[in-house]
Order: sequence, then structure tokens, then C-alpha cells
Amino acid sequence: MRVSDLNTGLSSWFELMADAVLSGATEIGLPKLLMYYPDAKFNPFQQLLYSQASEYNFATIPVNSFDEVSRFSWGGESVLHIHWLAGILRGAKNDFELESRIENFEKKLEGCCEKGHRLVWTMHNVLPHDIQNEEAEIRLRKIVCRLADFIHILARGSSSAASVHYELPEHKLRYLPHPSYQNWYPDLVSASNARAELGILPGETVYLFFGSIQRYKGVSGLIQTYKEMTDEFTSNKTKLLIVGKPVDKEYLNELYELAQGNPAIEIYPTAVSDSLLQYYFKAADVLVAPYEHLLNSGIALLATGFGVPIIAPNTGAVAEMFSKDPSLLYDYKKPLKECMLAAIDQNYKRSILDNINKEAKYDKVSSGFFDLLEEIISGE
Repeated sequence: MRVSDLNTGLSSWFELMADAVLSGATEIGLPKLLMYYPDAKFNPFQQLLYSQASEYNFATIPVNSFDEVSRFSWGGESVLHIHWLAGILRGAKNDFELESRIENFEKKLEGCCEKGHRLVWTMHNVLPHDIQNEEAEIRLRKIVCRLADFIHILARGSSSAASVHYELPEHKLRYLPHPSYQNWYPDLVSASNARAELGILPGETVYLFFGSIQRYKGVSGLIQTYKEMTDEFTSNKTKLLIVGKPVDKEYLNELYELAQGNPAIEIYPTAVSDSLLQYYFKAADVLVAPYEHLLNSGIALLATGFGVPIIAPNTGAVAEMFSKDPSLLYDYKKPLKECMLAAIDQNYKRSILDNINKEAKYDKVSSGFFDLLEEIISGE
């Protein structure tokens, strides 16, 4: 594949760009360019958001370095779209290296803008989850806010959430929801077959944690809460599935130790293929996202895409999505355990999940995104 050739050095970035441009050429000319950074290979968000690119005559090209983008112009019909910024400073060994990386980032980004490329930032989070230097990360985001033509927010409350650390220019903000994953992943297996495959007994309420297993996601707290719940309410038939690739082996061992002695807690410490993902979601009664803080969460759209309600903090985009029925959202007034107990007997309204999927259909969100790109390219 073209992107693989770029990552392995078999092709240069300009060869990749030429290939993409020629592939998108029509009788009326060459396509507009959408260059995006970073290339999220294991997250389909970009594929969902860019799914309508050809309908708007855009060629999409991943960017590994801003050097190439700052060396050419495309007649004002090009966009540099920045997503996650965590990789810019990750691994910096000292303050000198941090400062050097920030200055280089700012210089290269200014160079891209001087070449006529429009700059768009999708704000996936306020700050990285695995932050090393908060002040440096804030400076990066201030640079992007200054240079961006518009900032794509996935939650209407993003400006308020960010204001503790930096200001989002209100006139640059454009809201579009996180696209739904419905119909993106295979969804062929029945709930009964999925449960049988995973050895789940009839009548068991299944709680699912899904995604990379990291400390900030609160998995240890979830296990502790589940153990307290099952100790207090022994008559309830429940199961907790924890599924995902661990980032930290030490943390995984802590989870095993916490779960020890409770056979209803099953940990599957592995990445899940697209074809097998459906089994876990079709077997689940409710997804649990036990994070302390949550601004945007693709996992919520993944759950609703399979018709599964979610237990999550009553904040950010999740609070907005489930505003018509926040009964499974927790906060300081209603703790996590209370929501988990409520999920046992609750038949969550399917119509609410259907409406969320309808509003966040990925082709609809993608069209809205390219409408915004057309807006800044045309200067309207």
C-alpha cells in the first residue's frame, strides 16, 4: 500500500502525494489536497471523517513530517489537518529538547501557512492523557489555536473544558460530532451466539470494558467497584469482561491481582480484530467507561453503533449525547456503583441509541466536515 511504502521508506512523501493527486484527477483538473497528521493507523476515526473526500474532489494524504508540506503550495486549495498533538513532544529528554521541538513545530507550521495551506485542528482532548510536561503541551496548543483557520470540536463544551489551560478562539470553533462506527465494523453475529461463544450463561448481565488498558481509564477502580457490588448483592447474576491490549504490563498484573478470587471477572489482554469485535459488543448488556474525566470518547459511538448503552462520567460529549436519558451517567451525586446496579434491570430505550447513531452517521459527519473545508478554501 502507498502509506506502508512511505512508512518503510520505499516511497518518498512527494511520490505518495503525486500518486494520490493523479488518482484523484478528473477531466476538470487536479483535486484539492487534504493532508493529515498524524496517521492514526489503528483508529478508524480518520477513515470515517474522510469517507466523503472523493465526493468533494479531495485527495487525502498522511503526513509524517511538516517539512514536506512547508516546501510547496497548491494554489490555495489545500488543507493541513492536525489531529493528536501528543507525539510532538513525546520522548523529549530535557527542557532544552522540549524548547527546541516547540520552536521547530511553530516554525514549520508557520511555513505551511505561508505556502497557502489552510490549517485545521480537530481537538480530540484538552491535553494528552500521558502528559510529561503540562506547560509545554499548553504552549503547543496555543500555537495551533493562533495559526488555525478553524478548530473542529467534538463536544460543544470543549471551550469551557479547555479554558482552565488555554483559550479556544470562539470565532474559529466549528462543531461536528464524533462519527458513529455503526456499519463500519462487521455486525453479523446474534447476541445469543456471541454470548454462547464467550461462555456467558442465560440471564447474566454483562458489563464490558473495551479498549487499550491504561491507568487513566480507571480499570482498577472499575474492578474494585464491581467486587463491592457483587459482595453486597450476591443474588445478581453478572459478569465483567475487560477486553483490550495492555499498555503497561505492571498495571495488567495489578488488575489480575485485584480480580483474583472473583471468577465473574474475565480479562482478555489482547488487541481484538475487526471481525471479532462484534462478539464482545453483541454479548454485552452495557459498556462501562470508568474514566475520571471524559471530553470526547469514540468508545461511546462504538457502543451505540452496536446498540449497547454506556455507563460513563456525566461530562463532555457523552453528557451531550445522552442528555435525553442520563440515567447511566455517573457523577458525585450518583456514583459508578449505583449506575452499574441500575443497568441490571433497566431496558435502555433503543430509540435514544438510534437517534445518536442517526445524528452521528459517518457519511453525514464527513459531508459536514468537507463543507467546512470548502468554506475556508473559498474564503467565505
